[in-house]
Amino acid sequence: MNKYDLAIAFLSVADAGSLQKAAKQLHQTEAAISRKLSKLEDYLGAQLLWRHRSGAQLTELGQRYYHQAKLALQQFKQAELLVQNQVRKPSGVLNVVANAFYAHQLILPKLQTFLETYPDIELKLDIAEVLPTFHKKSMDILFGINLKSYDDLMKKPIDIMRYTLCASTDYLNKHEAIKLPATLLQQDFIVHSTRENPDVITLDNEQTIYIKPKLWLNHSASIIEAAKQGLGIIWIPHAFVKHELEKGALVEILKSYTQQTYPVYMYYRDERYMASKIRAFVDFFNRVGGSEDPS
Repeated sequence: MNKYDLAIAFLSVADAGSLQKAAKQLHQTEAAISRKLSKLEDYLGAQLLWRHRSGAQLTELGQRYYHQAKLALQQFKQAELLVQNQVRKPSGVLNVVANAFYAHQLILPKLQTFLETYPDIELKLDIAEVLPTFHKKSMDILFGINLKSYDDLMKKPIDIMRYTLCASTDYLNKHEAIKLPATLLQQDFIVHSTRENPDVITLDNEQTIYIKPKLWLNHSASIIEAAKQGLGIIWIPHAFVKHELEKGALVEILKSYTQQTYPVYMYYRDERYMASKIRAFVDFFNRVGGSEDPS
């Protein structure tokens, strides 16, 4: 006697409400389902279902058995999934969202090796200037800083970054020397129009400066270019402008006030048994390896 098969028949009838519907779902005859129910009740020594012309109804004891059997079946399926995800070859469509910096710095240089290692994964990389809300967009993995709105997700650290204030030498030569945070109130700012609170700058020790933007742009590369042309000051991740600072195209401002760092994470759903395609990506693209230099 296959007790698992008998329990499946019972649960199907209980969920469907009739032997006819359960038989159709299981691709079996009503007579076969009826025999299985009878065997299960004989084995347990109790009536689990009241059968009638219009369907089937759980007895009081049947209701108790139903909940325990349902739970046991779910646990059995989870155990199967655990093993399958460990041995199954990573495959299927994998949706990853990252900004241009991390797409170029972390993903693209290693992408060929990743796809050769996992040929059955179809990667869809969404390079987004503004990261969308995880739960409102179909995605498996999201790159972003430590955002409270993602506290219900799993996250794996990949980098450390800090924000910096910078402007061109041409701009600084035309304006009053910037020695204290309060001096920022009289400056021209170029801000990212889609960033949350673009008119707010948070310095070390949570010191907040409310600025008045002069130019709004929705593209980081354009913001950097506008700053190089002397159109204003920008507040941007240091790694985004590291090479511009090294070349002297931009000059860092109030460096002693902007040393606070922020972790960058890979976010993915908090699932007990992670899909093999997600596990493969998370393990492969583990860490940028020092894109930011806090000094």
